[in-house]
Amino acid sequence: ARRICRPSSLRTHLVIHTKERPFACPVPGCGRSYTVNSNMRRHLRSHKPSDWDNIDDSGAVRMDQVVQHVSHKQ
Repeated sequence: ARRICRPSSLRTHLVIHTKERPFACPVPGCGRSYTVNSNMRRHLRSHKPSDWDNIDDSGAVRMDQVVQHVSHKQ
């Protein structure tokens, strides 16, 4: 059995059982989606910068923020 100590961890874990993939890549035409937001953000790095220009501002993630975040973390 898996021991989960925080409510946020339980919510993240439950997605495994529901098969829900709420974090979709905002690049038009990509179609990839993920169960965890950090996995989606990691995936975004696989797109070339010219793809990022096609993301509209209605998306939940702005690529300049992702790039700054990822650069800051490394």
